[in-house]
Amino acid sequence: MVNSELISQVKSLKLLALRFIFVALAYILTAQLGLIGPYKESIATLLWLPSGVAVGAIMRWGSVAIPAVFIATVYVEQSLGMSLITSLSIACGNTLAPVCTAYLLKKLQFNHQLITQRDIFLLISAAMLGMLISSTGGVLSLHLNVLANTHDMVRVWFIWWVGDVIGVLLALPLVLNLNKTKLLANTQKTIQLIFWLIVFACCEYLIVNLIHDLNKQFMLTAFL
Repeated sequence: MVNSELISQVKSLKLLALRFIFVALAYILTAQLGLIGPYKESIATLLWLPSGVAVGAIMRWGSVAIPAVFIATVYVEQSLGMSLITSLSIACGNTLAPVCTAYLLKKLQFNHQLITQRDIFLLISAAMLGMLISSTGGVLSLHLNVLANTHDMVRVWFIWWVGDVIGVLLALPLVLNLNKTKLLANTQKTIQLIFWLIVFACCEYLIVNLIHDLNKQFMLTAFL
């Protein structure tokens, strides 16, 4: 009886360790994707998938994902040449934001299958509210450590917030539905999805090819 309990505990610890490692690696790898984006203000980028990965991991696996997100954030910031104090302060905001977003979604009984418009509205609203924490904390950390000028703070904050929100909207549904084997959508919904994908793809193609001066302001508009 004792041996079986011990084996069960060891298996549980192994599972927790695997989840911890998986979350940390997923955060770091998606962060590298975000950092190669064409639009940046300071270290803020328009596509920050780690935010969505963090929210999804916390919703799926609970508290084990929280220290993984924190440590991965510190690692990413350190790799960018940030001081330890700046890295830790940014990590606090980047961890608290997903925790709050996950809490809001669970509290409001969010259905991760996104079947109804209510669930889509909840996803967008929770992402916009929760990511205010990471963007505000991040910009304050940069400013207090003299890494962002006062007149640039609003622009950096906006890009940081938009990047985090988009990261949640893109990555969270994927993380929460990794084990799904098929798309729960009828023929009408499938046609609508394909139609809108074609419309967006055509619009982006026309915009990028008609405008030759791809300055930062244009990139922001086109991306949004």
